Amino acid sequence: MRIFIRPAIHAGLASILLAACSAGGNFTVQTATKPINLPASPSLRIIVTPTADGSDEVLADIRAAVLGQLLSDGRFSKVVVASEPTDLVMNVDIVKYAKVTVGERILVGALAGRNRVNLAVKITQPGSNAIVETFEADGESASHPLSSESGMSDAVRQAAKQVAAGITI
Repeated sequence: MRIFIRPAIHAGLASILLAACSAGGNFTVQTATKPINLPASPSLRIIVTPTADGSDEVLADIRAAVLGQLLSDGRFSKVVVASEPTDLVMNVDIVKYAKVTVGERILVGALAGRNRVNLAVKITQPGSNAIVETFEADGESASHPLSSESGMSDAVRQAAKQVAAGITI
């Protein structure tokens, strides 16, 4: 009987470890309308606003991650964060933000939870202020302290990937 219990315990621990080692995210489309008179490859301006408590400390990271992700996708002729004329404006609001500190991660381990970022995205046409698209993008890190994806930067990276995936223009 003792021989059968040990492999079951090891298998259970391995499954918990694997489940806690992955970072991920998702997006939820809320509205989407067809933009009017857009070029084949429009330009885009990104505005990031920290609305959740404490989210101002990841503002620059989110701006850089979203900018980098959209530039690497190549769907836009130009992606900027400066205030200049563009075909579209993307407002990104940081609506939820949960950070697990290093101390919490060391003391509590996987039970400390995941780093999480929730972004509300609204894309508009600046001339008419018509809303082209709105959606939410989530990003979360792994919860296991030994995972290479357990930091806040991993949650931000996952959220930026979901922002790029959520754009249907």
